[in-house]
Amino acid sequence: MQEAPPRPIRKRQIRGPPIRDSKISASTTVIPGEFTVTIHARDESWVSITVDGKAISSEVVAAGSERSVRGQKESSLKAGNAGGVDFQFNGKKVDTGAKYGEVKTVIFGPTGMITSAPPPSTP
Repeated sequence: MQEAPPRPIRKRQIRGPPIRDSKISASTTVIPGEFTVTIHARDESWVSITVDGKAISSEVVAAGSERSVRGQKESSLKAGNAGGVDFQFNGKKVDTGAKYGEVKTVIFGPTGMITSAPPPSTP
């Protein structure tokens, strides 16, 4: 059986509310007062992103895709297949302990991951 060739990585920068300049940069350069969170989908996953209180995106990201957001106060990222998604904070990988198929919300602040919340339980 022949393996399919690897899919190319598609990068897309998503920026929160305008801060100082309106340019969107794919770099992970740290800007004073800002932090960057990058999501890399190893498997297809639904993600919902809120940055500094503003809903930025709710979409299905394909395997091999990457999304980056910049924030100043808080970035909340909810993934529908959290085990199939890698998170980076200012260019450094963060272990969320997520499993494949798990719905998980991960919240970041200026100093890194604040919490990795499980989905609310139903009675």
